[in-house]
Amino acid sequence: MAAATAGHLEAIDALLALGADIDHENKDGQTALMQCAARNLSEQCASLIRQGASINYENRFARTALLAAAGSAFRTLPATSYVTI
Repeated sequence: MAAATAGHLEAIDALLALGADIDHENKDGQTALMQCAARNLSEQCASLIRQGASINYENRFARTALLAAAGSAFRTLPATSYVTI
């Protein structure tokens, strides 16, 4: 979901309301949550998780959002990025 990685929280909400698959993989096998985690977009990650994105979802390469975050150049999350569900 390009809206998530571009930082458009309102667009995320609109697309999900229209029935977008929150765990859809793009051509590279990445879900919106994986893409946001890899880019350290904590607000977008929190929004996707609150709306039902699977934090344990494994793509066809056996990667999860946690692995995407750990393998990214953005290895440090601010203390305020913790998500309360």
